[in-house]
Amino acid sequence: MCLYLEEYLNLGDVEVFHRCWVPDRVDVLVVGVHGFAEHGGRYKHVGEAFLENGYAFCIHDLRGHGRTARGEDIGYVEKFDYFVKDLEKYVEIMVSRYRPRKTVLLGHSMGGLIVLHYLARVSRNVDAAVTSGAATLIKIGVGQMLMLRFLNMFNPRARVDLPIKPELLSHNLEIVKKYVEDPLVFKKPTIKLLYELANAAKSVWRYIDRVDKPILVLHGEKDSIVPPQASIEVYNRVRNTVKELKIYKDLYHEILNEFQWREVLNDIVNWIQKVVK
Repeated sequence: MCLYLEEYLNLGDVEVFHRCWVPDRVDVLVVGVHGFAEHGGRYKHVGEAFLENGYAFCIHDLRGHGRTARGEDIGYVEKFDYFVKDLEKYVEIMVSRYRPRKTVLLGHSMGGLIVLHYLARVSRNVDAAVTSGAATLIKIGVGQMLMLRFLNMFNPRARVDLPIKPELLSHNLEIVKKYVEDPLVFKKPTIKLLYELANAAKSVWRYIDRVDKPILVLHGEKDSIVPPQASIEVYNRVRNTVKELKIYKDLYHEILNEFQWREVLNDIVNWIQKVVK
């Protein structure tokens, strides 16, 4: 009998909310890492689709996000590295709990950036990874970065409007509407979170050539939030020879929330079957 589980989980210095879709026997575990401002609940269809294919799928709400965040910590993180540290602990717990034969990371946008930092700097308990629109190139000018640095020094918990236009996420207007109306998608991130994200997008290039796990790099061709060149550069820079790049024609940033999301999901499943056999 398949299992759907949601609960709070203690990772040491933080308690996170997480969700898992688990088959009777766990052969392959996919651990998801969601993007900026969103939460794991937006991946329900992804978890169910993985389950249909016999894979377990687990995803936690990051610090400052979703049901993990509380009060003034909504939209805030002290250090980007905390995301990486939390992922390490979360993967360790999930692997210990389900004892999979293989474990694969799946990170979208900021989650893809977290996954790349993890692969390059930690790389424990993971056999392969998939990134979707990984936020390794962020459109921010020199003047904007200087302003962000200045504001971070003096008022890191100050809030600004969400720097993402929802209509650029997906062609599916129902998805866009749900995103806008979702109370767990925060609309006022802190300066600190934006600053940490921008710095992490720059620093990942110092480590990217250390990635030595099989990796599938995905991106939407019409992504105007994170340019497709970000994923092309990641693909070119990782040293592992077991790598694949796929740019989806006409798709926006959230390729797993487009009308063609099942095509994307099937590509992920087929790739995983190929590399973890």
